[in-house]
Amino acid sequence: MRYDWTVLEPRDLPLLPVFVAVATLGSFTGAAKQMRLTKSVVSHHERTLEARLGVRLLERTTRQLHLTQVGEQVFEAAREVLLAVRGLDRVVEETQGDPSGTLRISAPHEPGFSSLVVPVCAKLMSLYPRLRVEVVFDDAIHDLVADGLDVALRLGPLTSSGNIVRRLGEDEEVIVARASLVQERPSVTRPSDLVGAPWVCHSIFQTKERAVLASSCSR
Repeated sequence: MRYDWTVLEPRDLPLLPVFVAVATLGSFTGAAKQMRLTKSVVSHHERTLEARLGVRLLERTTRQLHLTQVGEQVFEAAREVLLAVRGLDRVVEETQGDPSGTLRISAPHEPGFSSLVVPVCAKLMSLYPRLRVEVVFDDAIHDLVADGLDVALRLGPLTSSGNIVRRLGEDEEVIVARASLVQERPSVTRPSDLVGAPWVCHSIFQTKERAVLASSCSR
């Protein structure tokens, strides 16, 4: 026979471990010792749980405690709840240990870039054997959350976003041109002198910060 009882609220959850201890040990005194509470507090918790559920959970005699039929059902359900809570504790403990799982990284498909990224990934996996690293080399601008990525490596200035950004380093850029073009523009001393020049550039650099150099890019 099954009983329907009132659904407990989150504030009632601390009552469950006390009830489980009483039911397991068959004693308020034993439960109080195990839970490091006074016997009166344990008794109060058990009465409060009965009041919340609106059913009698224990039959008391002068020497023994026995679970009622509905008390047995509540006992099993309470144990499952507590096991689930302990499962959450284990999940948190695992995340606080060595990194594990899959780390997905997006990196630009730039010549020579893989020679910088791959050794770092190999070192990372050697330090943390439970960690797997997956690197996606392409030039797309990904939405990290939507595409399931953890880290994105980028070249050039970044647009504003809600992501956490860290500068890893800087690299100088060298502007080159054919000899005839240099002869046509002998007085180039600043970037603005190059406005109107035929350019071949990467599309990711066509931003407002690079407007002077990228405004005449040929695609």
